[in-house]
Amino acid sequence: MGVIIELLTELNIPYTSVLAGEWRKRLSIGTGGNTRKAQKQKAQNYIRNKYTLTVSEDEADALCIGTYRIMDDEKKNAFDWA
Repeated sequence: MGVIIELLTELNIPYTSVLAGEWRKRLSIGTGGNTRKAQKQKAQNYIRNKYTLTVSEDEADALCIGTYRIMDDEKKNAFDWA
């Protein structure tokens, strides 16, 4: 991740990052008391239920992060009538 951030910075490409606990909480996947394996399974279940896709653990995490970003943008733009 550090290499990607450095490259984006050098190329003046804006980026954001989000902690796993933040997107898991927003998507109600949970963090506290769950093992890593349980969290990964919950992410896969979330994607299966929301998008009817069966994906790997890493793909599920990526799709969950994307879903979080979309939800975050919608929340920020909810009252942007300009």
